[in-house]
Amino acid sequence: ITSKIPFHDIITCVKHYVDDNPDTLPIILSLENHCSHEQQRKMAEILKNTLEDRLYKLPESSGPLPSPLDLVGKVVLKGKRPSENDDDELTQSES
Repeated sequence: ITSKIPFHDIITCVKHYVDDNPDTLPIILSLENHCSHEQQRKMAEILKNTLEDRLYKLPESSGPLPSPLDLVGKVVLKGKRPSENDDDELTQSES
């Protein structure tokens, strides 16, 4: 059993690890969340503001994916895209 740990604290810990170990292979964060769209936006803001340039972002142009060596010192997110349904629509349809 674990206690609740704020998301921001976890991401800050990852940032400190990458700062202290800049030559580390990429850290892959697998996010499975069941949060509202608003909460997911807050999570994205925390990720962007905390990790800054350490957060890997897909390039605008398509091409081959980078190798792990290309991503040294980066944090890669793995997860499903949120559904396009608005949270209000889900609440109304469940009523």
